[in-house]
Amino acid sequence: MVLLVGCSGAPAPSVDASPDAGVAFDDVGSPTIEDLGPPSPTDTGPMAVDAPTRDAAALDAAVRDAAALDAAVRDATAPDASRDVVALDVVARDVPARVDAPTADRPTTPSLPVPSALVRALSARPYVEGACRPVTWRSWPHPAQRCTYGAGLVVTVANPTPARVGAWIVDAAELIAPVAALRTRDPANYEACLVRIAQHTMSQSSRIFPLEGQIDEGQVFPFLMGVTYGVGSRTGFCGTCYCRINSLTRDEWCRYLAGTTSVSQATCLAGYGGTSGWDDAWAAHCLQNHSASWEASFNPHYRAQAWIANRALRSSFPNPATASGAAVLRAIEGSYPVF
Repeated sequence: MVLLVGCSGAPAPSVDASPDAGVAFDDVGSPTIEDLGPPSPTDTGPMAVDAPTRDAAALDAAVRDAAALDAAVRDATAPDASRDVVALDVVARDVPARVDAPTADRPTTPSLPVPSALVRALSARPYVEGACRPVTWRSWPHPAQRCTYGAGLVVTVANPTPARVGAWIVDAAELIAPVAALRTRDPANYEACLVRIAQHTMSQSSRIFPLEGQIDEGQVFPFLMGVTYGVGSRTGFCGTCYCRINSLTRDEWCRYLAGTTSVSQATCLAGYGGTSGWDDAWAAHCLQNHSASWEASFNPHYRAQAWIANRALRSSFPNPATASGAAVLRAIEGSYPVF
């Protein structure tokens, strides 16, 4: 199976820079400029300034494999419609995710209001958006921009809007039982919790999804499909390989799958090449998840982190309905640090 991954980080410097810079991995074929496929028809800038990649056909095949794998996970985990399991693929958008809390099933409300304070917290312009122009990028089906910024750095990005990310956060917060319980009981602290998750996102990635190119995190890193694709002059590897835009790791994703489906964490990780090092399958999954969430009211990667946060908080708030809003906010600040 194949999935693709990457690191995340704040503008300069980022906490993601040091983990990937400090872990040495064998170079997995380090492609040269000669290995690059042709640029997209409207993306005629010099490819040499982008992250070296495998050829276009191989990348597109990896994305197709990721979509097929996601569908296979759905079929394997829900063979019987009567089973109380969740299809966590990024293609089926209408399956409610199960909450790991006494209230078994997540509300099926299609979408909840996105507070204006949350949108404002996400509204800072991504720092790579200097001089940008619309482009197409390989098989990416949504809008993309090729941007030049800083000291002539170039990156092709598919940055989601503040409102879209806000919707993802509102949806995911429903998986954190003590936060969801504040929505009508203590709106002020509920919004503060959402804003904190937004601040965490902005500190991790500045809302940037790099399809391909250079990201300045104090050190310049090549990125591919939302994942760090190297350190310095070395390409084709990364350490933790966080997936933008919320810096999800494959270990976190696999914990979520293992906790909500019949797929074991070990099996999931094996499909993504383990917990560290560049892996095509993880990177393809990162891209596929972003594509499937582009116009959706939820993002499975945000749900994964919220599910993990809920597990961490449930012992502190055995009865979410009576939890102190201030205490819940402090707990969320611990689960979603700002760097």
